[in-house]
Amino acid sequence: MKVPTATTTANKNPNTGAPTKTWSVSRRDDSSKDKRPGPQSSAPKTPRPKKKIAVLGGGITGLTTAHYLARYGGPDVHVTLYEASEHLGGWIDSVRVPAGSGGGDGEVLLQRGPRMLRSGAKSHRYDDLVLYDVIASLNLQSSMRHPVGPSSSRYIFYPDHLVKLPSPADLTSPSGLLSTIQGVTNEPLFDGCFGAGLNLFTKTGSFSGLMPWRVDDRLESSLRKQQERWFGTGKGNNGDESVGAFLTRLFGGDDRPVRNLVSAVLHGIYGGDAWRLSAKHTILDRLWYQAAAPRPKDQVWMPRKDWFLLFELMDGGGPINANADAIVAMAERAVDGGWSLLAFEDGLVTLVRALVKDLQTRANVEVRTGTKADGLVAVDDGVVVKSSSKTAAAGCQPAQRETQYDHVISTLFSKDLAELAQPAGTLPSLAETHAVTIMVVNLWYPGQDLLAHNHGFGYLVPSSTPDNDEGTLGVLFDSDLDPTDPAANPNPTTTSESKPQPHPAGTKLTVMLGGHHWDGWRHFPTEEAGIAMARAAVHKHLGIDPDPAVNPVEARAKLCRDCLPQHFVGHRGRMAAAHEELAHAFKGRLSVAGPSYTTVGVIPAMRAGWEAALKVVRPGRAALWSAPVVGGSTQKDGDRRMVLASGKKITDGMLVSWMKWWGRRLFPTLPDENVMLSVNPVARDGGGAVTEEVQKNKTTTAAEHKEVQQPPLNLQRHTGLEEFAEPEISTMIPVLKSDLYFRSWTNSYRRLKTDDNNHDGDDDDDVGGSHENQRHAVVGQEVKVIEDGKVWKGPSTKEVCRVVPPRNVNTI
Repeated sequence: MKVPTATTTANKNPNTGAPTKTWSVSRRDDSSKDKRPGPQSSAPKTPRPKKKIAVLGGGITGLTTAHYLARYGGPDVHVTLYEASEHLGGWIDSVRVPAGSGGGDGEVLLQRGPRMLRSGAKSHRYDDLVLYDVIASLNLQSSMRHPVGPSSSRYIFYPDHLVKLPSPADLTSPSGLLSTIQGVTNEPLFDGCFGAGLNLFTKTGSFSGLMPWRVDDRLESSLRKQQERWFGTGKGNNGDESVGAFLTRLFGGDDRPVRNLVSAVLHGIYGGDAWRLSAKHTILDRLWYQAAAPRPKDQVWMPRKDWFLLFELMDGGGPINANADAIVAMAERAVDGGWSLLAFEDGLVTLVRALVKDLQTRANVEVRTGTKADGLVAVDDGVVVKSSSKTAAAGCQPAQRETQYDHVISTLFSKDLAELAQPAGTLPSLAETHAVTIMVVNLWYPGQDLLAHNHGFGYLVPSSTPDNDEGTLGVLFDSDLDPTDPAANPNPTTTSESKPQPHPAGTKLTVMLGGHHWDGWRHFPTEEAGIAMARAAVHKHLGIDPDPAVNPVEARAKLCRDCLPQHFVGHRGRMAAAHEELAHAFKGRLSVAGPSYTTVGVIPAMRAGWEAALKVVRPGRAALWSAPVVGGSTQKDGDRRMVLASGKKITDGMLVSWMKWWGRRLFPTLPDENVMLSVNPVARDGGGAVTEEVQKNKTTTAAEHKEVQQPPLNLQRHTGLEEFAEPEISTMIPVLKSDLYFRSWTNSYRRLKTDDNNHDGDDDDDVGGSHENQRHAVVGQEVKVIEDGKVWKGPSTKEVCRVVPPRNVNTI
């Protein structure tokens, strides 16, 4: 076997223009069997026509989709972005008002939508890496801010006063601990919580997998038994149940914690009803999967495709991603710095503006604001977008246009898309979806501190709170959360991330009204009515006198119609049906992305945009992580087969070849047999036909390699909803939490270093042990690849970032 050697070449970062290095590894010379003479042609090649792609919707999902289409597609694609309004960024919006008397000089920024993001340091998904990749591409690292202040203090209004929720900081002192105990025992808000918690951790039913002394029996259960538990008919709609039903079951039948606490949290995130939202499509997804298919407490269920996201962003589908170092630095800094919130000087407006500017400077992108999509018609070789422009002269009809595209990606609300698809009734499953409407009201009281002893993040209002006539969901204390805002201080003295500029003196609040409280309303409050309702709510909750003579206020209101899609019980089944409807009607020419379909939130929306773009302009790459799924059992002995999106079954030999191809991309320094041990948990853990096939086939023929490198893609089935049509258990994988990268619980040997992001500790300790047959650890200025006691060296992570897959703790 030939020992690999590293070579470096100088290139330029396509985003910054700065010189970078890439490296390649030469392995044993197997190229001779792939080199075959072929016909040579001297005729000039005809330029390939550009692929025309339309993106519907200029919100954060649409902007991110267009960004990646332009980046990944390059000159071979032309992207047209449609936005019905003149505003890009969707619900990310802000307005400035004068600081006013007593507020000092400058202006005050009023955020009318999402204004900060959470780091992924405690997440079991890798959505945050897409955010970091976009930030690196737009060179926004120096603009990142982490809101400071008493944000750990959070409250719930119940039944007629604010109740402070326990926080880790309260447990660090005797007085804080005593105050917490008194609050939990005396406040009606916490009624039933003790018994619910006791039930949760002593229950011997479906959730006993959390208890370490009960895990061994559960680990012996077969895949079939796990699937039966997962999709049992006794727990909801096809293995689904509402948040309220799920937690009430775990709490032993006591629904008070759900009504008093959980409903408040869901109001703040989704504006939704705990008794209608699907548990596995909310922030409780990890808990739901753990309860449905128990794992030890040191393991977690995560989507299989998230590992491919990690590989793709680090490896770039071949060449090292130019942003890999920046992604690593930001992700590791979130862990080392311990920050949980991220924003920019003006909330998230900086991010939106940078995305828009990036698109406007690209020759292969056209942005059409004030242009509404009126209809979508499938044709033989594409989709016709019927649109109307608001730029027509006064008194004239809007300009009508019909444009044909090779592919259309819709990031619109799913019900709106159903209305666009022609003929009417083409997408009935999407027509059944629902979203809530929220009124966002900003209140600025200049020169006054009206929060008294209640400084903090803000408060939420549960469904059980009486006399909530305004339909209040919650209130944010923006004046305690403001990141650096240059308009607040015309003469800034510092731009440090850790030292935000002071904002004008005063109290700034954001009141959220509506949500599921307003479901069924045909007419919503005007902005004036919304402001009056918000002032009445803070008077009731905070004692702020609504009389403008007593408390002068600058107020703004914005009605956000259908802004938060609701994933009700049965969401997965509806999306599976919608996949079939889209595939039948548009033959893979129309795909969807955004919170109507996948997780709600800014970062998940950006991840959805990345995924949608990748599937269109890099279908071969996307197929490696989106096409193979585990089919249903075809024999009583639990025979498992992999199938592609085309419906073609993958034999064990094809599976081995595919894994070897994947492994070569991830581990170019390893021989084939060790690649298989690293990539294939079935082979590593023993058992199964795949293991036997590995032993038979130590090498991959050129024909197999070609077949796997270009898997049979049935693009007529591409809708963006393919994963919902797969068996649910095949889309998830149980892994050790410590095997995840960039997380607060990540093992030390999986922590990555760059020149800008160093960690303390003995390097030898980081790479010691025998957890893996092969793994990578960064030591000083080089990467050590440790495999069976042999150390191969490569350049530092300034040139390369490689990752290794998790240990699959259970073959499924």
